[in-house]
Amino acid sequence: LIPDQVDNYFLKFRYYFQEYVPASPPIPASHRHMHHFVFLIDEAINDYEEDNAHYGTASIGKISAHVTVRTMGIEDVPESLSWITPLVMTPHCHAPSCIREELWNADTGELLCNVTAKYGSSHYGHLGQVFNEANYIAIPPCIFGYQPGLQLPFRLSPDTKITAIKYFDNTYRHLGQMAQWTGLLVYDT
Repeated sequence: LIPDQVDNYFLKFRYYFQEYVPASPPIPASHRHMHHFVFLIDEAINDYEEDNAHYGTASIGKISAHVTVRTMGIEDVPESLSWITPLVMTPHCHAPSCIREELWNADTGELLCNVTAKYGSSHYGHLGQVFNEANYIAIPPCIFGYQPGLQLPFRLSPDTKITAIKYFDNTYRHLGQMAQWTGLLVYDT
């Protein structure tokens, strides 16, 4: 039976914005259109099973993908694409097995983004605290910009080779796992 109770809740939004100023050479426009990208490390499927030949035995698994910037799932890609500049990069994976994801420039060996999953822990306070429950996962993004505290943006050509790696705890069977990268970028044509 479903009780006759009604839950009322309220949402509050705060929007920050800056008025757009068109380009007035030699000064560029104040804003650029950001484009979304997403690609699956696990290739053809979004949800998969992390496999281990001996469940119950401690094991760290690893999967990887090798793509180029041109094939990494950027929306609205023009044929004349010359460079991309990532501004936000974040992996997507699930608790309780996600450990870490890395995104590498395979041409230079440079680590572009490295995100380690953070789980609820008494190290961060009481385990009953909101967003600090046992097995609650937080996956912070890599953010790039010119503001203090941010990593500086970088450019990648469409032919730059990218390697994405996911590390996971596959000691126990876990169905419905995901391994992907998503983010926002600007590009030059």
